[in-house]
Amino acid sequence: MKHSITTLGGVVVAIAMAAAFHGTSNVDGAPAGHSGSPASNNQTCATSGCHTGPGASFQVVEITTNIPETGFNPNTNYTITVKGNGNSVPFSRIGFQASVEDAQGNHQGTINANPEIRVNGNGKFVTHRNSSVTPINGQRSFTFTWNSGAAEDSTTVFAAVNFANANGSPTGDVIKTGSLVLRKNLSFSTENLAATNFSVYPNPAKEHINVAFDNHAGGTYEIYMVDLTGRKVASFAHQNLPYGPVKFHFELPDLPVGLYNLIVSNGAFAKHQRVIIN
Repeated sequence: MKHSITTLGGVVVAIAMAAAFHGTSNVDGAPAGHSGSPASNNQTCATSGCHTGPGASFQVVEITTNIPETGFNPNTNYTITVKGNGNSVPFSRIGFQASVEDAQGNHQGTINANPEIRVNGNGKFVTHRNSSVTPINGQRSFTFTWNSGAAEDSTTVFAAVNFANANGSPTGDVIKTGSLVLRKNLSFSTENLAATNFSVYPNPAKEHINVAFDNHAGGTYEIYMVDLTGRKVASFAHQNLPYGPVKFHFELPDLPVGLYNLIVSNGAFAKHQRVIIN
């Protein structure tokens, strides 16, 4: 089943994809670091003044994947598609840039190139090629392969789509941004868990929380907490752990009362526990 998100109206940025649509197309697509993501400092090419134009009124950005409803598994290939729809507004060319990151701007997984798209920024960003920017019925889709690797839960696809008029100047081009949160499959059978006899207490918690489990994998573990939107709200530990029983005592940050997920992950495996904060 597909995951998808469509952005209409909303926050729209009129930007340039570097010199990508100034009279002649740039076969290299957009310069790295302009997908509107945390790693891009929320920047698109508009901040460099390459393209200027009106705010979007009807343009649509849609991001879809073939990740199932259960979430993505580690070290698995999936397809991600970014589609720009001019929605009856005529544009000569449509291009894009995208990246896959966590909330802190750390790039997650691996992006692979194909004949219609290329990877830049040391493999961290993906953008169009010159041959793939002509709209078809006012739309253009860009599909690439993403390997999840050890990506975290709530990894996000960020994309900026350039609707360009190719008039030889930076005016009249419209950029719209979109994003899609990818959920990780956190449901593993006990036989496959790197951590068993998992306990989190007290629960409900107020000022502190304890985490205990038997570690069967060794290696580096991260222990953190996310809210119900998947946003990381606390990071408790990121360290190498020995085999055998381990126990932690953490002071809780000042969080709003509510329901959270505490996650223990070594990248390949993860275990999560719902926690009530009073």
